[in-house]
Amino acid sequence: MSGISYGDGSTRRSIANLFYQDGATRRTIKNAWIGDGGVNRQVYLAYTPVGVTLNPTSISKFGTGTGTIGPSGSTNPVTATASGGSGTITYSWARISGDTSTNISSTTGASVTFNRTSCSDGVNYVSTWRCTATDGTTSAHADVTVTLGYSKLG
Repeated sequence: MSGISYGDGSTRRSIANLFYQDGATRRTIKNAWIGDGGVNRQVYLAYTPVGVTLNPTSISKFGTGTGTIGPSGSTNPVTATASGGSGTITYSWARISGDTSTNISSTTGASVTFNRTSCSDGVNYVSTWRCTATDGTTSAHADVTVTLGYSKLG
């Protein structure tokens, strides 16, 4: 949040966030009402919705040898970075298309890897995964394409 301040003598101080307590839950105030000559007027507080980016947005892992890509054959990490929002950001990952045997290391982590326990020689297994970031009020998503493959030696 920005643009909200109060005076403290000759010093102006900014208020970063406004909250109220709703039972055991702490909630962010997104807008408020003020009295203006007997008329209530709505005041909108600056709030940046959640955004999320993934790095990288496409990842591949190709194994050779015994016929499997397992935990030792996992991809390098894909990292989600959230921006904006208010409070705690949570992440949720889901496969949205493609190979249903590709596994993810965590469905709630900011950084994840992918693997497949069994691959056929010369076949590329492609899937698309979506990461959704939310602050409980707004959410955003980004997708990553995962390609896993295997080639037998000899």
